[in-house]
Amino acid sequence: MTNYIVRRVILNLFVIYLVGSLIFVLVRLLPGSFIIQRSGLDLAGLTEERIALAKAELGLDKSIGEQYVTYWADLLRLDFGFSFETRHSVVSELADAVPYSFELGVGILLVGLTISIPVGIISAVRQDEWQDYLLRGFAIIALSFPVFWTAALITIANLNFGSPLRLEVIAQPHVWEDPWAAIQWYIIPSFCGGIAGTASIMRVLRSELLEVLRQDYIRTAHSKGLAESTVILRHALQNAFLPVLTLIGLTLASLITGQIILESMFNIPGVGRELIEAISLRDYSMVQGIVLMVASVIVFTNLIVDISYGYLDPRVRFS
Repeated sequence: MTNYIVRRVILNLFVIYLVGSLIFVLVRLLPGSFIIQRSGLDLAGLTEERIALAKAELGLDKSIGEQYVTYWADLLRLDFGFSFETRHSVVSELADAVPYSFELGVGILLVGLTISIPVGIISAVRQDEWQDYLLRGFAIIALSFPVFWTAALITIANLNFGSPLRLEVIAQPHVWEDPWAAIQWYIIPSFCGGIAGTASIMRVLRSELLEVLRQDYIRTAHSKGLAESTVILRHALQNAFLPVLTLIGLTLASLITGQIILESMFNIPGVGRELIEAISLRDYSMVQGIVLMVASVIVFTNLIVDISYGYLDPRVRFS
């Protein structure tokens, strides 16, 4: 087990190195630069001297090779640089954005699990009955609707039917600062993001439960006179939950990595919206810092999920 974890950690570090190198190259292949993007259409005042001074101040006057060496030397010291736009460190900018993405991600996860697990169990237990057809139809519809379409539809309905939910919260409060205002702000994007996750988890859980319910030990549990709920929850669900755990792991990664579409639509200053703004401004340090953080969260979340398999299912062995 220890050897497996060490190998996976080394592999994940190599993946992060590849991602970091790739994003370093890609952001510099984008047309334009921060200086030109920030100046907008007012290019008349950009003399060669001013451009050279700005590049020197931002460290863009060096060759690509020198920038690359400096980039990784800083990362090894856990120095992600500073934002060209705000002149604040990338770490401080992410520290401000991550809580918003985390709160939205928790809302999405709660909505998804609250709906998907009961729905998946009911659909499997009532296979080929009207409940199963109805719930599978819901899953197909939910998967076919893009998140932005669902969000726009619910927003229009909220406005037209006079819902008390506020779509614009000027103060942008956190849950611990103003719970009711934060709930009003997050409830629609959380529901929209949770619907897509609900459909995926529900379908996987249903198919796995159907396979488990046909096993001999389930029939033995029934023959012993155990209650239906006990057989499903204590025996079948545990063995059917491993593939679902993978999907939940990906959802957990989004708790920090953000939801670009939802954060942009609902003006949530999270990691996803920060990434879009940084790309549009060619803010190299911010783009690199955000992408590396996202990659790190995803690869190590997958590692945790893989390790969890061994504890949830004794049949899983790591060589």
